[in-house]
Amino acid sequence: MTMHTYMVMIFFLMIGGFAGILLLEILSKTFDLYSILKGDWDLALKPKASTYDTKLLLGKQSQRNQSYKNTQPSFPHDSDRFQGSPFHILGLKEKPKPTLTQIKLAYRKMIGIYHPDLYAKYDKKTQEEVTRRAQIINSSYHKLRDLY
Repeated sequence: MTMHTYMVMIFFLMIGGFAGILLLEILSKTFDLYSILKGDWDLALKPKASTYDTKLLLGKQSQRNQSYKNTQPSFPHDSDRFQGSPFHILGLKEKPKPTLTQIKLAYRKMIGIYHPDLYAKYDKKTQEEVTRRAQIINSSYHKLRDLY
């Protein structure tokens, strides 16, 4: 074989390698590969990023040019929701025992509402409250997940 043939083969191998890496990157953005390995086919497709609009939390106070810094959102859940059992915090019933899939879906729903990044434009007090609630949600999820 000539040097030209080797160069062509190497070129096609490189293109194939890049295509494989690109394909793997696309798959990892679209599918949760860990859930596929665990057998959670209903959670294999990653949910779209939360479209929860924090402007809705302002209620009737919301106006186009109003600053977030001076407003307090009314959270969808009372602070009593974040005390008690992990089942209560995630909005699940203890009996019958929820499946791992139900726990994951409840967690994703709650963290989609109380993720601290959604409240970056609000004042420090609101950000601290949301961070506290997100930490409680995360710890509840990990406690329930460890049961399985």
